[in-house]
Amino acid sequence: YMDGIRMRGYDNVFCMGGYKRSDLPVLVNLVDLCVVPSLMESYGLVARELMACGAKVICSTAGGMAEIGTFEPGNVDALVKAIKEVPCETT
Repeated sequence: YMDGIRMRGYDNVFCMGGYKRSDLPVLVNLVDLCVVPSLMESYGLVARELMACGAKVICSTAGGMAEIGTFEPGNVDALVKAIKEVPCETT
C-alpha cells in the first residue's frame, strides 16, 4: 500500500506499526485519520478500538470489518479515494 500511496503524491502518510495499548488514546489524538488496510482480519479489533477512542477511521472490507469497511483489500486506488473523502483539519 505505501508505495502506491507515495506514488500518488501523499508524502505525509506514516505507518505506525505496533504500539503499546496504553499509548492508543494519546496516539489517536495526534493524527487526522487512521487507516486500517488489512488484507485479512478476523474481527477488526484495531479499527473498533480506534473508533472507540474517537478517531476518524477508514478500513478495508476484509473479514470482520466488512460492515464498516470503505474499500476492497488490495485496491490502492479505492484506498486513495477513501482517504480523499474524509475531511481532515489542515494547519
